[in-house]
Amino acid sequence: MKLPTDIFSDILCLPNSALCYELSRRAHLAAHDLAILETEDYDFDPIPFAESAGCEINLRPGVYGHWTAKWQQLSLRMYPKTCVLDVSWRGEVLILIRVDQDDCAPVWLILARSLTLCEQFFVTVCNWETNSTGALTVFQNSEFQRDENLREQISNRYLENLQLTAGIRGELEKSLFSFFR
Repeated sequence: MKLPTDIFSDILCLPNSALCYELSRRAHLAAHDLAILETEDYDFDPIPFAESAGCEINLRPGVYGHWTAKWQQLSLRMYPKTCVLDVSWRGEVLILIRVDQDDCAPVWLILARSLTLCEQFFVTVCNWETNSTGALTVFQNSEFQRDENLREQISNRYLENLQLTAGIRGELEKSLFSFFR
């Protein structure tokens, strides 16, 4: 698929809903023969999936990729903000387009020869993300982060074990039950 090298330049200032629409529209015009699946789901994160050898991801040549540095688990990680990536997965070739707006969830477009293939890749990445290590996703410091140790830390903690005054315990239980109802 031939994408315009300036696919992002004039749409990044659009509101999120307009940006998603325009990006999807441009991707469709450039690759009308490919299916497109769009997602803002936090469980879809193909970068760590690729790092675990689930697929191979490369920056698409000729399209500028905007990356940022993150400090995670005591190491430097480079992470895409806005870019086009070529993916090799199970003998298939897919294209991922990612746009990150700081005030919204990142938008991913998955392009492949069929919608079924897009959906299969999406489901595989999401299943890996939520089941592979038992990590929980926590909203912290204005972003969602995976916490590899949290599940173990809370596994034997129960509401009954918390040292709370009766009033606070009652309010907490009421809020929790209301939330889950």
